[in-house]
Amino acid sequence: MSLLWPTICEVVKAAHGFICSHCIASTLALPGPLVTMATLGLSRLGGVEAGEEVCARCRMRRRVIRSCEEPDHASGVIAASFAIQPRDDPGDYYS
Repeated sequence: MSLLWPTICEVVKAAHGFICSHCIASTLALPGPLVTMATLGLSRLGGVEAGEEVCARCRMRRRVIRSCEEPDHASGVIAASFAIQPRDDPGDYYS
């Protein structure tokens, strides 16, 4: 579980506000329960703030987490995943 903490911290820093474990799991393509357990452990260590707030990504009121540090070294790949991007239409299925 603790092996995920550095990666989760990177996502949390890139979020620029509170983010829920569902959105972290979606960003990292990991199972939700695994990320939830990791964020619970991470919130006990310090360096992050947790509580019931609105997620900056999905806008749902949930248990969320945010970094107490600036996103100075957050990965551009992870930060880019927060941008709204159109979905591909495989084989013109919806056309």
